[in-house]
Amino acid sequence: MSNTFKLEIDLQAICHNYEKLIQNGHKIIPVVKANAYGHGLGPVSEALEKYHPDYFAVGTVKEGLRLRTLSCVKTKLLALLGTLQKEDFLDAFQNDILPSLHNFEQIEELKEVCKENNLSAVPVALKFNTGMNRFGFNVEELDALLDTLSVDNFIMPELVFSHFSCSEDENEKAYSLGQITLFKNIVKALKTKFPQIKSSLSNSAGDLCFNDTSFDYTRAGFTLYGGNPLEGTSSHALGEIFFPAMSVKAPLLEIRTVQKGATLSYNRTFTAPKDMKIGVVGIGYAHGYPRILSDKAEVMISGKRAKVLGRVCMEVILIDLTEIENVALYQDVYLMGGQGKNAVSASELAVLAETIPYEIWCNFGNNLSLEY
Repeated sequence: MSNTFKLEIDLQAICHNYEKLIQNGHKIIPVVKANAYGHGLGPVSEALEKYHPDYFAVGTVKEGLRLRTLSCVKTKLLALLGTLQKEDFLDAFQNDILPSLHNFEQIEELKEVCKENNLSAVPVALKFNTGMNRFGFNVEELDALLDTLSVDNFIMPELVFSHFSCSEDENEKAYSLGQITLFKNIVKALKTKFPQIKSSLSNSAGDLCFNDTSFDYTRAGFTLYGGNPLEGTSSHALGEIFFPAMSVKAPLLEIRTVQKGATLSYNRTFTAPKDMKIGVVGIGYAHGYPRILSDKAEVMISGKRAKVLGRVCMEVILIDLTEIENVALYQDVYLMGGQGKNAVSASELAVLAETIPYEIWCNFGNNLSLEY
C-alpha cells in the first residue's frame, strides 16, 4: 500500500535526451542549476558524467560546492551567476569551479584575492550582454575589458558566453540573429588576445532553431529534462524527440459519493451537477501543486483522465471518479507524467497555471522527495 506522494525521476530519459542533443555535433554543457531544474543536482550530474562533458553548469559557486559534497562528480563546473561575494573566488579555484565575471567590480575583487593568495593566470569565464540586459559586460565595454586583461595577467579567460533572450519565438528571429552577430564580434575580438578561449551562446531553443556551429558549446537545460521549447510553434516537431523525466504521483486516500447539488472544497467553487463519485488525493499546494489549478487541471488514474474539482487544498485535491471504474483506495494517481501518451505534461500544467514548465518542475522538486 502506498500512502505517500512520490516524485519519480527517470535518469534514463535524461541520458536519452543528452544523446539526442549531441547528435547534431554540438558539444553540450548540461545545465544542472537550481537542483537540476528540480530533478536532483547530484544524481543527474552523476548519471551524465559518463558522457564526459567538459563542464556542468551550476548557478553559483556555492551550488557548485554543494554538488561537490553531494556526489563524486569530478567534472569541471561553470558557475553561471559567478561569485556572490569575494570569498567565493578562492572556493571556486580550490574546487575546480569556473567563476563567471560580468562586471569590473568583480575583476577588482578577483585582483585582491590573487594578490592575497599569490595566484596568477586564474581561469574564469566572461559573460557578455547581447540583449537580455540582465548580467554581462556590454559590447561598449569590450575595449576597456581587453585593456584591463592585458595589463593584469592574473586572469586567464577560458570561456566567453552570452544568453539568447527569445530564441524560441518565431516572431523575434531578427533579434536572435542580431544577438548571434554581436556575439560573433565579441568572440573574434577576445580571440585576438586569448586565441584558445571557448564560446557558448545557445540554450535549448537556440540549439534547435539556430544550428550555428560558430560557437563551441550549447548550454542545454530544458530539453535535457524532456521539455519541448518549440511547443506551439511551427517547428514543434524538432523538440518532440526528448522524453520527460519527471513524474509525480500521490495516493487516492478516500472515495465518496456526493449527491446532485452538493458543493466541494473551500469556498464552494464547484457544485455537483448530478450524483458523483469523488476521490480525495494526497497532494496539495504545500507539496508544489499550484493552487491556480483548482477546477482546471486533470490527473491520470487507472489509465484515464480525471478532472480536478474545487479548490486545491494545502495537502489534498478532489477529483471526479464518476466515469472511472476499478479504482481502489491507496492506488496511485498521477498528477504529472506516467501512464502513457495521454499523460499530463509539465507544459499542460504550466499553461493552466499561467507559468512555464521550469517553475512546475522546480516547485515539485523543492517540495517532494525524489526517487530514481
